[in-house]
Amino acid sequence: MTPPTAERLTLHACAAQVLFPRLGTWMDGGTTAEEAALGFEALMAEVPVGGALLFNGHVATTPTLLKRLQEKSPIPLMVAADMERGAGQQLRGATVFPHAMACGRAGACSEQPVAHLARTTAREALTCGVPLVLAPVADIDRHPENPIIATRAFGHTPDAVARHVEAYLRAAATEGALAVAKHFPGHGGTATDSHATLPEVTDDLATLEATDLVPFRAAAAAGTAGLMSAHVAVPALDAAGRPATLSAPILRYARENLRFTGLLVSDSFTGLLVSDSLRMAALTASTSDPGALAVACIAAGIDVLLDPPEPRAAVEALVAAVAEGHLPEARLREAADRVLAAKRQLLNRFGPVIFQHPEAIYGLERVGCRRHQKRAEGIAQQAVQVAPREAEVDRPSSLAVVVLAASKTFQERDETLRDGVQALASTVYYRQVPRHPTAAQLTAVDETIQAADQVLVVTVVQPAAWQQFGLSAPQQAWLRGLAQTHPLWLGALGRPPNTDLPHTLCMATYSDVPVAQQALVDALRDRFGDAPAHPPNPASPQDAHGEG
Repeated sequence: MTPPTAERLTLHACAAQVLFPRLGTWMDGGTTAEEAALGFEALMAEVPVGGALLFNGHVATTPTLLKRLQEKSPIPLMVAADMERGAGQQLRGATVFPHAMACGRAGACSEQPVAHLARTTAREALTCGVPLVLAPVADIDRHPENPIIATRAFGHTPDAVARHVEAYLRAAATEGALAVAKHFPGHGGTATDSHATLPEVTDDLATLEATDLVPFRAAAAAGTAGLMSAHVAVPALDAAGRPATLSAPILRYARENLRFTGLLVSDSFTGLLVSDSLRMAALTASTSDPGALAVACIAAGIDVLLDPPEPRAAVEALVAAVAEGHLPEARLREAADRVLAAKRQLLNRFGPVIFQHPEAIYGLERVGCRRHQKRAEGIAQQAVQVAPREAEVDRPSSLAVVVLAASKTFQERDETLRDGVQALASTVYYRQVPRHPTAAQLTAVDETIQAADQVLVVTVVQPAAWQQFGLSAPQQAWLRGLAQTHPLWLGALGRPPNTDLPHTLCMATYSDVPVAQQALVDALRDRFGDAPAHPPNPASPQDAHGEG
């Protein structure tokens, strides 16, 4: 069915079209998309929502689930997902790529790695029934203590990030996916996490236009299908200090100053302004009323309400706000029209198959295939930074590998590292120092180190929602003490530790995903002077190092 225009829908239906509730979650132990399906279907029976925000799916089951939901929806659903690290970030069995900063480093001399990331993500997402890809991150990593961007950014400079954002968007559009650049007008210069509080960007307008806004200007010029708003206050753009998601001046800046109009190939599609999750504390701290929050977002200029905590209350509040004169009817219908136009854009490109049988587009057998996996591996290998590059070290007979992870979740996905280091020495001891170690735990680790010839300390520092960033004070103190008594090999799965520790060898992968874990192991093995453990990847640029 071709989506109608908003003028043919009731106000209730228009209000429903702008809602994209979550389907599945990784929080609180996790709920798969399949486990959440019955509740989502019950919601659809009352509120014909415009889309879904997918979490925690699986290639083997989620495409079938999404087809079932499409059959039950009177207007095709637009399914969206955060897929910064590839479709495998939300669909187990699909390809998982390294973090954006690793891709940026691999593409320091070429856009090819980022284009591979975008094309592969687009193809796998579309085939699984997810046409709206919430990527790329257009933020700049310009604050060393930023707890939520860091390695999610392509790099540290406006030009580098803009170049990779443009490459991503053009590649994704070539495959037909709708990509959403985020988090406008920029979250990279903050020192706090908008999941937990309202950050403020204090730079003046001239500084913003020379830094944070550069990649978003490039995204608009490249025809990004959407811009996701950041829950950050930017006084230079809105003196009232409202978060961008609730700020009409900031959202107007995107439309008027950046000339954000959406896909360049369409005459009617005017681009989606998409909110970040409406469950984040940067917004919920200002109001406990989910209905009032929905009205404020739409009134400011948002078109898609992502992850509303109470969709039914949001619809009721939007309809009531129009009836009571608090929200112009034209603004609500405009938002709904943009969602409907995006769906027509997909139908124009693919036909009804995009919503009815998306697996036919590229073939489910290609999702997570070996070719795609090799692309991810090649990027991870090219991204590794070793200082000094020319250093060779002797292979130890016994090795203590000590992992310092900022988040306890790494313990659930360290299998590649744990298995890989076993080949580095005849005897390998693998230990972890938790974020808040006990004296007994530290004593046990120290005893293990005394039994080894060499120590490899692996730090895992990655941004994650609602989690602490960086090594804890006890972890840092232990590491500093160890460096005073033992020559160290340092490996960073993510952001390198912000410290000047003495070391024999230091390596960084800028990501902690499995292919990055393997890249760290291979880089260390290569330093032994053995033959290379892996052949060159023809899909990736050779020997690309430097700023990404």
